[in-house]
Amino acid sequence: MARRVGIYPGTFDPIHHGHIAFAEEAVRSCGLHSVVFLAEPAPRGKECTATLAERTEHIHAAIVDHPDLGTLSVQSERFTIGQTLPQIRAAFDDADLAFLIGSDVLFGLQHWDNLKELVASTRIIIGLRSDCTKEMVDMEIKTIEALLDTSVRYCVIETDHRHVSSTQIKRLSGVI
Repeated sequence: MARRVGIYPGTFDPIHHGHIAFAEEAVRSCGLHSVVFLAEPAPRGKECTATLAERTEHIHAAIVDHPDLGTLSVQSERFTIGQTLPQIRAAFDDADLAFLIGSDVLFGLQHWDNLKELVASTRIIIGLRSDCTKEMVDMEIKTIEALLDTSVRYCVIETDHRHVSSTQIKRLSGVI
């Protein structure tokens, strides 16, 4: 049986319990062997983020007691299917890959370049955010399937931490 690895790209500024809970639940409920966090060096639409080194250090500290969680670094400034996915494939050889995203990211997914390649080669694991329901996710997946004329393998996860966001944490701490 091939190793099943979840790839969780994002800013993680800061990483929080919601990220960890989502990754751990993906391992449990979606049959993954592990999940790796892929902090983007230059996140889209984000200003005033901590450095990649700082964010990576915080991720390492947050996952130290979670043996099924890890990190990955790639040469891309941002996660792109055309540039980053081949690097991920090279790092994990023959593994079955899953792609972890929050439901907020799902609703912009149809505009990503090379989306059909991602959908054809990975399973999408979607973490529900507080403003989203499984029914909304199912409808968006149907839209993407119609757009791409293909089926999407996906799993939806809900955790008790779905209301937590990095933006909220930064606001509460006076960073933004």
